[in-house]
Amino acid sequence: NQAREQMFADYREGRSPGIPNYDLEHTDLSAFACLVITNGADQRYLYQHRAQLESYLALGGKIAFSGHVAYPFLGMLKPFVPTAENGLAGLQVHCLGQHPIWAGIEGADLTFRKGVAGFYGRGYNPPPAGAVVINELGTKERLPLDWEYTTPEGGVLLAHAGNDFLSFANAPSAQGMRRAFFQWAVAPVLQEHHVC
Repeated sequence: NQAREQMFADYREGRSPGIPNYDLEHTDLSAFACLVITNGADQRYLYQHRAQLESYLALGGKIAFSGHVAYPFLGMLKPFVPTAENGLAGLQVHCLGQHPIWAGIEGADLTFRKGVAGFYGRGYNPPPAGAVVINELGTKERLPLDWEYTTPEGGVLLAHAGNDFLSFANAPSAQGMRRAFFQWAVAPVLQEHHVC
C-alpha cells in the first residue's frame, strides 16, 4: 500500500527515523520495528541500558548490530574474537545463502573491496546456542561472521562482526541488499512502526 511504499522510499533516501545514541534511555522502543546499531555506537552506554534493550527483544523487537562486541550490551553477546588464520585465506567470506538479506550475494563481493580483503570482517562475535550462521569467515576453520538469533519470546538479533554490513550494498551482486534488509526488518510488524 501507499504508506508501506513511502517507508521504503524514505529508507532508500536515508530518511528513516533515527535515535541519537544518547537518547536511547528516553525513547519508547516499542514504537520501532527494528533497531540498527552501527559499529560506531557507544557500547559502554548501551551496556548501561542493557535491560531496556533486552526488554525490547522480549517484546518481539529486532536488533541489527554491526561491529566488534567490546561490552556485551545484551546477555547473549560475548566479546569479539579475531581470526587466527593469516593471509587472504583468513579473510575469505563464504555466503551460506540461508538468509534473505544476503540471498544471491557472492562471497567475493564481501571479501574484497576495491581489490583489498578484510573490510567486511576479521573475526567473529561468538553466537549463542541456537543461532543460525549466515556467512562464515576463513578457510581452515570457518568462523560465524554473520548470524541471527531468535529469542524464546520472538525477538531477533542479527549480528555482523565487522563494519556496517549495509555499506557493502554497492557490491555487484549485493544491489538488492538494502531493500532486502528493510523487508526483513519490517516484515512481521505493524506498518506504523519505524526502522531506526
